[in-house]
Amino acid sequence: MPRLKRALVIVALAFTVAAGARAAHARVVAPTAVTGAWAEVEQSWGELERSWSDIGQSWRALSVWGDWLGLRFRLWLADSFGGALGDLVALAEGLDELHERLAPLSVPPVEAGMTSRFGYRRDPIHRRIRFHAGIDFGADRGAVVHAAGAGRVTLAGRSGGYGQVVAIDHGLGVVTRYAHLERVIVREGDEVETGDIIATVGSSGRATGPHLHFEVRRDGEPVDPRAELLLP
Repeated sequence: MPRLKRALVIVALAFTVAAGARAAHARVVAPTAVTGAWAEVEQSWGELERSWSDIGQSWRALSVWGDWLGLRFRLWLADSFGGALGDLVALAEGLDELHERLAPLSVPPVEAGMTSRFGYRRDPIHRRIRFHAGIDFGADRGAVVHAAGAGRVTLAGRSGGYGQVVAIDHGLGVVTRYAHLERVIVREGDEVETGDIIATVGSSGRATGPHLHFEVRRDGEPVDPRAELLLP
């Protein structure tokens, strides 16, 4: 009997230890599973934002090109069938204005690949989901920055988190910004042509390394620069 009693005690202790191990394992696995699920949710959200941005870019490009083709067709009809001179002039002016709206920007600001898209993303400094009002190019420090279109320089110097920044007003409510620069070459009030060198790439302001942050704003609102430059 004493041996049987000791055996029962040992078995009971073994069950107690096993139960405690399973509970401890559950406490470790559960947070890991929750963390993994949250990471998958954030990844899916980022993919959804990129898809939505691509859809918006394609729709904007199709809409503008459709307007342009429509005006071209109306101009051809008026010219072919003897439309009034005043109508022809109005159509021609509308075509010119639409062409300027379609492509006031025609040159990528720097020769480098894009490293961050327009829209919501995980902020590289705060590690939180935040809106990114432009696109980033992974250019080397000192690479030259070009004006994406002709216009007048309205800002050339330091501006908060942008660091050294250049802003160009292209007319028709279109403004471009070039941020985190190392050296600013132009001055406020300068008139620049498409492709002119305006600055060099740096990492000034709130930046994790050398790159060019490029923004396009229409009537003060940020828009996807890829659609304005017809970039892929």
